[in-house]
Amino acid sequence: MIKSLNRRIIFILLFFLGTGIVGFAQTPKRIISLAPSITKELVLLELEDEICGITNYCKIPNKEKYAIVASAVDVNLEKVITLKPDLVLATSLSKPESLDILRNAGINVQYLKLPSSYAEINSQFIELGKMCGKEEKAKEIVSQQEAKIEQLLKRIDGKNKVRIFFEIGTNPLWCVIPNTFMNDFITMAGGQNIADDLSMGSISRESVIIRNPEIIIIATMGNVGEDEAKIWNSYANLSAVKNNRILIIDSDKSCSPTPVHFVETLEEIVNFIYKSE
Repeated sequence: MIKSLNRRIIFILLFFLGTGIVGFAQTPKRIISLAPSITKELVLLELEDEICGITNYCKIPNKEKYAIVASAVDVNLEKVITLKPDLVLATSLSKPESLDILRNAGINVQYLKLPSSYAEINSQFIELGKMCGKEEKAKEIVSQQEAKIEQLLKRIDGKNKVRIFFEIGTNPLWCVIPNTFMNDFITMAGGQNIADDLSMGSISRESVIIRNPEIIIIATMGNVGEDEAKIWNSYANLSAVKNNRILIIDSDKSCSPTPVHFVETLEEIVNFIYKSE
C-alpha cells in the first residue's frame, strides 16, 4: 500500500512539473500553512484570502472555507500538490521528508524554526511579512507591540525578582526552561525561573516543592489547569499557595510565538504579579 501511494505521489509530481503548474510567484497568492502559529501570523498580516490550505489544528475565522491538508505532523502530500500553492510554510511539526518531497516537486517551501526569544519572534514575523508582500504591515505590528512592552516594563523596573514556576505539561510534568521564548515571559516580567538550571523541561513535583516558587503559572487547556491548581494547592507550605499566587493561562495563546500573542500573555502575567500596585 505504501509503495502504491508513493507511485501515486510521484505521478502527480511529474504531472504538475511537466505541465508547468508548479512554480514561484513574486508575491504568493496561494499559501499553505502547516502550523497553527503560522496561520495566526498570516491572519495578523490580513492574508486570509491568500490562504488555501491549513492543518486541522489551525484556528481561523470561517475555517470551513479552507482545505485541511495536514494533522499535527502528517501532511497530505497529494492534497497539497493539487492545491497548486506558490508558498508552503512549515515548522518542526512537519516531517522533513514530506517537505523534501514538496521541494522536489518545485514547490516553494519555507521552514520557520521555533523562535528562542521574543526578539526572534519579531524578526521571524517581519521575515514572514517579506515573503508574503506584507513587510510594512509586519513592521507596524511589531512596533505596536514594542510600545506596549515598553509601558509594561515601566511597572517592573527596580522590583525584587519573584521566583516563578511555569508549567506547560502535566504528564509528565514539564516546565519552561532558559533559551526559549516562553522563558522571556518570566524574565521580562521581572521574575526568576526556578528551572533556570535545567536544559530539559522535565521536572518532578518534589523538585518544584524544594525550589519553592512564589508564583506558579499553569499554561493548559480545559479542565487540566484547574486540576493542576488543586494539586498544587494541596501543598500548603508552598509560598505560591500561601499567598494565593497560582495563575492559569490559555496555552493556545501563551504557546503561540506571534508578536501579539506574546505581548498579550506577558501583559496578563505582569498584571497578575503586580496586581496590588
